[in-house]
Amino acid sequence: MTTDQIQKLYKEIVDAKLKSIQTLNKLEASDETIKAVITELRELYKNNLDTIPEHELIRIGGKLLGLYANLGVSSSIKRAERDCYEEAYDELLNGLILEKTATGAGITEARIASKNQLAEAKMKVVMSDQQKNAYEALVHATSQSISFLQSAIKIKNSERSMTGKFGDEA
Repeated sequence: MTTDQIQKLYKEIVDAKLKSIQTLNKLEASDETIKAVITELRELYKNNLDTIPEHELIRIGGKLLGLYANLGVSSSIKRAERDCYEEAYDELLNGLILEKTATGAGITEARIASKNQLAEAKMKVVMSDQQKNAYEALVHATSQSISFLQSAIKIKNSERSMTGKFGDEA
C-alpha cells in the first residue's frame, strides 16, 4: 500500500469509529437525569444570576442536588460496565493469543491477528469509557454548580442584610 492509500484507509476507519461516539445530544436523549441536569444548567447559563430571585436559586440548587445523587449512581454503574467490557476484552485477547501461539504463530503475529479479530469488542470498551467519562464530567459539573449556587445565595443574603443595616441607620 502506498502512503496515500494508508492515510485514506486510516481516515475511513477513524471516521467510521467517530460516528459511534455519543454526542451530548444523544447522551441527553438517552437519560432523563442527564436531560434534567443539562436543562437546569442551561437555564443558569442563559440568565444573569443577579436577576434570579433567591427562592429560585434555592429551587434550582435543590433540584440539582437530587439529580446529583442519581448521576452519582449512574456514573458508578457506567464505571462498572466499562470495567466488565475491559476485562472481557482482555480475557478474550489473552485467550486468542495463547490459542494462536499454541498452533505455531509467533507472539507478534498472534497479538496482531487477535487484536484484529477483537476490533469491535475494543470499540465497545472505548465507547463504554466515553460514557463513563461523560457521566463523571456531569457529576463534577453538577457538584460545582451546587457549590456555586450556595455561594450566590450567601452573597444575596449578605447583600440583603447589609441593605437592612444601612436602612436602619438612616
